[in-house]
Amino acid sequence: MDVIVPYGHSPSQPERQANLQQVLESLQNDLEYENFRVILAELGPRETQRALTRSLGADYVFTNSDEEFSPGRAMNAGFLSRRQPAELVYFHQADFLVARDILDRAVQVKLRLECPFVYPYWGEVHLSRIVSEAVRRAVVQPGQLFDVLQRCVADRRAAEGSEQAAFDAYDEVTLSNDELESLVAVLPAGLRREITEADQLRLWGADDRSYAPYRWRPEETLAARLCRISGGPRASAAYLCSDAAFRQAGGVPELPGWGYEDLIFWHTVQAFHPYSGDRRGISFKESAITMDYPLIHLWHPVSGRPDYYAATAKNERIFHEFHSLAAHEQRASVRALPPRG
Repeated sequence: MDVIVPYGHSPSQPERQANLQQVLESLQNDLEYENFRVILAELGPRETQRALTRSLGADYVFTNSDEEFSPGRAMNAGFLSRRQPAELVYFHQADFLVARDILDRAVQVKLRLECPFVYPYWGEVHLSRIVSEAVRRAVVQPGQLFDVLQRCVADRRAAEGSEQAAFDAYDEVTLSNDELESLVAVLPAGLRREITEADQLRLWGADDRSYAPYRWRPEETLAARLCRISGGPRASAAYLCSDAAFRQAGGVPELPGWGYEDLIFWHTVQAFHPYSGDRRGISFKESAITMDYPLIHLWHPVSGRPDYYAATAKNERIFHEFHSLAAHEQRASVRALPPRG
């Protein structure tokens, strides 16, 4: 298997670099799956991560670009630049924590259902800055967070109704008292005190984006100081697929800046394959493939990069235009990637 991580360096935001190192180290050292290699696909005006990948034993692909970072272009470059490409590919983002058994379970589902894509995640947990720093310092272990948050996800999925579409809303999930108590229990006393006393700027930073499809409402509860959670299955950002299926779907759209390339790709996959979804999860030929893994997102700034977020509104319009097409029109618009050599 090839595990591909796209990355765009931002010198003014060292937290993104710190998150990347945390994620790469975890991918290299913590996964229970054995037969894989990690490929960092960096896109930008200059190389910045060759030494890090060499020190970790990961492969490195660099694509020169003076344009604003495009997640889709970085993912495609990492995919197409592989030497001796593997049959299976897993895409993971540079700020998502790694569940130790994610690849084993995703591969089991893929083999059992013979499906081209596996989307194991439900919900997205945005850790506050202080909790993210504690994870990077190994004060809090990712496994401790997954233990609590996977139980939370399982309970929420069981309560969701099948009548609501998978992406009807960006609903916030509130931790129950028992879940909050379990999450607080893994935090050292000093860290709990720091989180309780911090102001919103210390917890979450500023937000100067000219447009964002959603923003969290300010909350002063302890739960909202630890993390903010959005519900629903995730068919974007991190998933397992076959090499052939990714090529057939034409790769990820290479939109500039932040947002919507992943949703366009998800609808492209649906145009080629019998996937469906509701709020409980995603299914392939009516067999569930979503599992009780939340995407756990390490904090990084969003302010200070106006060019990166400037295209979000335009990308949203492109998505809705694509979404309005019939499936045969969506398929006709796709140019497949070259076959594996």
